Amino acid sequence: MFEQRGSTLRSQEQSRHLTAARGESELTWLAELPAQAGQQVLRHVDQAYDNFFKWPSSPSPQLRCPGINPSDADLKKAEGVHINLWTGPAMPPLGLFFLLWLKPRPAPAPDGAADGGPNA
Repeated sequence: MFEQRGSTLRSQEQSRHLTAARGESELTWLAELPAQAGQQVLRHVDQAYDNFFKWPSSPSPQLRCPGINPSDADLKKAEGVHINLWTGPAMPPLGLFFLLWLKPRPAPAPDGAADGGPNA
């Protein structure tokens, strides 16, 4: 259709064609459907078309890494201070450090145990 007309057929014009088609004798099943349902489908098709073909003009999604690039709302909440700048990336290594620290180690020997103990 676009190649023939040079423009797209939007939902308003398609809705007029749908209303005319409801009166045709060979499309009696179309007259049995609610008119609002067909119009809603056409609006959804319009929105899907817009979303698909106009996506480069919309802003691209921004990578959000906790602590590195906080959102504007987070900065406003923190009064403009990047409070999580290093806290976010530093937490996994710090947690690993504490896990290694807690690794069971042999208990130190009591005094005199190395030379045979008190009973020797």
